[in-house]
This record gives sequence, structure tokens and C-alpha cells, in this order.
Amino acid sequence: MDALTHQGVDVRTVPFSFRILTALLLLHPSLLRAQEPGATGVFQGRVVSRTDDTPVQGARLSISPVRTPGNVRRGDPAVSVQSTDGDGRFSLSLPPGMFDLTVEAFGFISYTEQGIGVSSGETTELMIRLEADPFRLDEIVVMPSTFGLLKEHMASGQIISREELQVRPRLGNDIFRTVAQVPGVTTYDHTAAPFVRGSRAEEVLTVLDGLELHEPYHLKQWDGSLSIVDVENIQDLDFTTGGFTAEHGDASAGVFSMRSATPTVDGTRTTLGVDFMSSILKNEGTFQDGRGSWLLSARRGFLDLIFEITGIGEDEDLHPSYYDVFAKGEYEIRSGHRLSAHVLHAGDDHVLHAGDDNHGTENDSTVFRHRYGSSYAWLNWSGELSRSTSVETVFSVGRVWRDRDGADFYQPGSPPRIEVRDQATYDFLGLRQDWKLNIARDLMLKAGAEARWGVTDYEYFRWEEVWIPNETDPTRPDWNRSFDNLRVATRPTGRELGVYLATRAQPLEDLTVEAGRRYDHQSHTGEKQMAPRFNAAYRLGQRTNLRGAWGHYYQSHGLSQLWIADGDETFYPAQRAEHRVLGAEHELESGITLRVEAYQRLLTDPLPEFRNLEDHTEALREEGREDRVFVQAEKGRAQGIELFLKSAPEARIGWSAGYALSKAEEVIEGEWVPRPFDQRHAVNLNLAYRPTPRWTLSLGWIYHSPWPSTGQTFDLHRTVNGYGYVTGRFGQMNQEQLIPYHRLDFRVSGDVPVTNGSLTVYLDVFNATNRPNAHSANYGVLITESGLVTERVFHNQLEMLPSVGLRWVF
Repeated sequence: MDALTHQGVDVRTVPFSFRILTALLLLHPSLLRAQEPGATGVFQGRVVSRTDDTPVQGARLSISPVRTPGNVRRGDPAVSVQSTDGDGRFSLSLPPGMFDLTVEAFGFISYTEQGIGVSSGETTELMIRLEADPFRLDEIVVMPSTFGLLKEHMASGQIISREELQVRPRLGNDIFRTVAQVPGVTTYDHTAAPFVRGSRAEEVLTVLDGLELHEPYHLKQWDGSLSIVDVENIQDLDFTTGGFTAEHGDASAGVFSMRSATPTVDGTRTTLGVDFMSSILKNEGTFQDGRGSWLLSARRGFLDLIFEITGIGEDEDLHPSYYDVFAKGEYEIRSGHRLSAHVLHAGDDHVLHAGDDNHGTENDSTVFRHRYGSSYAWLNWSGELSRSTSVETVFSVGRVWRDRDGADFYQPGSPPRIEVRDQATYDFLGLRQDWKLNIARDLMLKAGAEARWGVTDYEYFRWEEVWIPNETDPTRPDWNRSFDNLRVATRPTGRELGVYLATRAQPLEDLTVEAGRRYDHQSHTGEKQMAPRFNAAYRLGQRTNLRGAWGHYYQSHGLSQLWIADGDETFYPAQRAEHRVLGAEHELESGITLRVEAYQRLLTDPLPEFRNLEDHTEALREEGREDRVFVQAEKGRAQGIELFLKSAPEARIGWSAGYALSKAEEVIEGEWVPRPFDQRHAVNLNLAYRPTPRWTLSLGWIYHSPWPSTGQTFDLHRTVNGYGYVTGRFGQMNQEQLIPYHRLDFRVSGDVPVTNGSLTVYLDVFNATNRPNAHSANYGVLITESGLVTERVFHNQLEMLPSVGLRWVF
């Protein structure tokens, strides 16, 4: 055969008859429908480096049919994906038609070829030569504990692609819940918030397009069950569980950094999504030949409607509702300079009228209305001032607020025994700027500063009726009535300043190091912190990377984080965490990625906190304050080893497996005790099978060792007239255990052919085996003639929860 060269690609000619057929199809696409169903052709070839013709292994090929009315048949796959083998070769069986090809490989410039013809029974062969694209110094991943989600590629194998994420089981399609499958992360069914390596959820910094989100969760009454950012609006994210670099401040555990989607479609595109928990409507598009774009998304929760229709919570008259809105407009002012405006608003309204027997009376009832809201608006400007200098500026303003009213009654119609009024509003104004200066090919400087001004208005009132037993005075009743009142009104203000400087260099071709230092100051506590940080990445051969990190990370006590409901108006000193992380990552010839990582996180002066030792969620938090204690640990530590394996992305049966051996503990009153979510062993398994190009079956299984729990002992007392009552005493904190946790989730999803756009449907089953997994425990106590009889009672997490949904893009 002859050889042709076209834009760096050698194309071996195919028979003359096939070229004639291809031309006819271009002129008359309807002829394509005459092909017999199931007829295929072969598209094969080889990908090599243009520099020396060495094969490129693992190059990702995405081939999609040309979208013309006659070329796309019902049932044809929308896109085929394959990776090259060790010799750089690939081979796909495709239905006859015209196709567009995109080739991507780490270290090379992306290549695109349009209008490739495939005919039934024929072979089309390509030799693709890729241009080398030396990775910019700032793109090399030097943080060992980093996972990339929704990404196409990055300088690491630690990736969960968009295709993989879309088919994985996850409650409410919530992207935050996906990170529960990352080694080192703990969570429980009711919340989407991650607890990283023994930390509190507040120690993870959540960022969207350069702005910190102070309250990123819906349904706070249930500990934040869903995030306020819908996955449909996210282009990619990086989740770092330790050893992060100097640009991230005021966080001592991890960073959850999201980047919103930038539309690339011509014209407009609309997405409609509906499932058991919510609905979303999104519209996006571009203008002025792609220089400008917009994205507008609105989501509304269905829980209140579902509860009303199904009768869930009928006895409690429960009405939880939530919504969020996200809008973004972006415009390229001139080459290398983009300006974008962002708005995010979220709201919750939770109403309940409950009957319970928490206090031994079946007629007890609780009423409340809890409302939460958060609003953010910010402007981003990113500019390349020269080929070596870039800058990004973020100006932001926002408000986070809550409004809680509630009361508890001995019986309906009686005067309340508890009344609560809780209001708080946090307003802030922020400015941040980050600079990058490429001094040489192997040397770069990073610098930045951020300032935030804030004020929080707190107003809290609690009134409670208390009955005190009388054991000594026979002239008075058995029980004496008293009242407990708490009223707090305070308005702290403050400013926060952060400055960092870091140097990234390549002293050796395969070694990249970054050394930085960060300074932070909080005026409301009068503190100043200086945090050194060091990261390094070493490429040990073509398939192996070693990474390490060490540094200090501070967590201040924020203006909006006072323990007002507990009567504490004190701002405590910032805690310091020292991170030590060492990891290795290796890609096998089969495409399987293996990562092992060891870490140690040492806490100095941990932030004090109030904890519920029984941790049983009351309808109104103030109902069960008997188990609430003030914890001021002297120091803490978390350490462990994490393993993660992941199959090649193009595998028909995709899988991933994670294991963590860990320990998280703290010193309280001179003794080392486990932290609340300490779990010695944790396993995460995911499996996805594609029986056809359009349908996927996936399973997710999670196991972890029992969480710690605090035991109780009880004493029987008598009033002056002989009436018995019981008091309880807590033992040493977290010296008992709950039961082991394991949960199986299931999801089936598929693309349904439609005339306009694309339609995806799915069935998601959370806790498919309906296993009772304990979240906490307390004790039931019965007074008998022979004394007290106690029984330990577990409070379980979510039962089996199915969800059906669809996503229509048109």
C-alpha cells in the first residue's frame, strides 16, 4: 500500500472501493443506515513519540461518531475509549461510519483527527506520532496524599475519572460522599462530611473556584447529609488528605478543592436531572466564538414531598426541605486573561412536630423549625502577565446564617419544659491573590496573600424546667422545681491575614522539591503562626513515583465557631498539626495502579470541643444535654498505613480497592484514649462491569472496625418518700466499642437512545443488604425489686434506601 502523511499521521491507504464508499457516505449520510445490523469494521494502529518513534504505552484514545443525522444510529455507542498496549498499539471494532479521534498521553500534546472512515469488513490503520509536551514545573504533583476526581489525566495515577464516578453507587448523587472511598477517610451514613485521618470535619478546607466555603452542607440538623455543590456543576477536584503545600492555610487535616465546569459547547445545552432526593435544572452555553460562557444551575430537594407521599416521618410530622443555586459567567478579555463572576446560594428549612419517649413518657412531644442559609458572591481574574508570570485574584463577599426555634413538652397542650431560640449570622469580605513566576525551566517561585474581614452576630436563649430530687427534707415534696436559663448575645469581629512564599525546583531531572513557609494572623485571638512546609517527588523509573511531605499546619478557632449553645464565649488558641507523609506509586504493565502510603499526624494544643458521649441525635439538641461534656485534650496523634489499587481505566471490568491500618488517639487527663472515629481496619472495594457499551452494573462495599464508645454505670436512689430514681455516671471516655460496620451499595445505570440529546437512567440502592450499622449507643434502665437491670441499646444508621433517577442532556 501507499503511505500518506497528514498532520503528522501516516495513513495507510485502504482499497479504492472503500474510498469511493466513504465519499458517497459524506454526500449521502442516509446510505449508512443500509448497513446490516451488527456489521463492523476494524480501526487499529500505533501511537509513538515523534522524537524517536518509541511506543507510547497507556495513551488514551477516545473515538466518537461524527454527529450528522445519517451517521448516528440508534444503539451505536456514543464514545469508545481504549488505551495503547506496551508496544503502543490499539485496535477497536466499530460500526461503519465516520468518526472523530482524540489521543491523550501523559507528557505529550493532545492530538485530534476528524472524519476517519470505517467500513464493514475493512481495516483502517493509523500511525500516530505525538509531539512531546514537557510538563510544566507547576503541574508536577508533589503532594503525596492527593486524589484527583473527575479528571481526564494528571501527573499521577491517583485518578477517579468522570465515567467511573458516574457509575459508582453514592447516596443522593453527592460528590462529597464519593471521597468516603478514599483510604484514610471516615464518615457515617447521615453525613457527607469527611473525617480525615482522625480529624474533625471542620479541619478539612473546602474550596470552590478559589473561595473557601464555610458551610458546605445541607440538612445540618442531620449533621450535613448532602453538600450544597451539585456534581453537575463540577469539572474536576483535588482531594488532599495530608502534606498539602503552603498556599492552603487555616486547615490542619486536608483540602477539598473543586473547580466548576466551563462550558465548551456551541450554542446552549440544558441538563435535567431527577432522582429520589432532588431535581436539578442546568443551562449552559458559550458566546462570541467561545470567548464567553455561562452556567446556571438550580436544585431543589424532594425530601419533604417524598415524606408526605410515602408517609415517612408521618408520626413526627417531619418536613425537611433544601435548595441551592449556582451561577457562573466567564469571559476572555484578551488572550491569557479571563474574568469570571460566581454566585452560590443555599437554603434549608426543617420543620418537625415529634412525639417520643426519650424521657419515659410516651406523650412527650417536640416542635422546632430550623432554618439555615449561605450566600457567596465572588469575582475571579486570572491573567498571564508574561510567558513566565501569572496571577490570579479572588474578591469575595458572603453571609452564613442560622435561625433555630424549638420547644419540648411533657405532653401536647402542656407548658413547655424547654424553650430554645438560636440565631447567628456571619458576614465576611475577602481578597486573595496568588502569583507564579517561572524563573527558569527548573525553578519557580510561588507567592500569595489573602485577607478576610468578618463579623458574627450571636443571639441565644434557652429556658429549661428542672426537677431536683429531695432525699433529706421530709417537710418538702419529693421533687423540687427549678429553672435553668442561658442567654448569650455577643458580636465578635476580626480580620484574618495569610501570606505564603514557596520555591519549587528540579535539582535533578527526576527530582522535584518544593519548600515553602506560611504566615497567618487572627486578630480576634491575637495569634500569629509561622508554618514551614516541604514536599518532594522523585521519579524512580518510567512507572514509579516516590513522594514525601513534612510541615506544620494550624487550625484557628473561627469567628463563627463559638460554642454558644453550651454557654462558652471563649476563642481558644489555634491547634498545630505536624504532618509526616511518605508514599510510593507504581503502575504495572497491565495498567493497574498501586499506591502505598505511611503517615503520622501529631497534634499540639488541640482545639477544645463539646461532645455528646452517647452521640444520640435528639430532635432538639438541647433535650439530651446530660451526656454532653467539654473535652480539652492535651495532645493527639494519628498514624497509619494506606494501600490503594485501581484497575486500568479502559478495563471492561473496572475495580478499585483500598485498605487502611490506622490509629487515632488523644491524651485526656494524662491518659491516651481513642478519638471518636478511631477505626483500626478499613476496607473499600468498588467493582463496575459493562455487559454492553451502554449499561454498567457496579457494587461498592465498605467495612471498618468498631468505633469507640463510652460506657455508663447506674445508681438507684430514693426520695424521702421512697420513690426510686436512677442516676448515671460515664466511665473513661471511648473505652468500649460499637459493632463492626459493613455496607453493600448497588447501582445499575445506562444510556437510553433518544432523538434529541442523551438520556441516562439509573437505580441506586444504598445499604442493599439492609444491615443495621450502629452509630452510637446508650442504655435502657429498669428498676426491679432486686435492683437495676440495664440493657445496652444501639442506635443504627440508615436502612436500605433505593433511589431511581435520570439525567437528560439536550
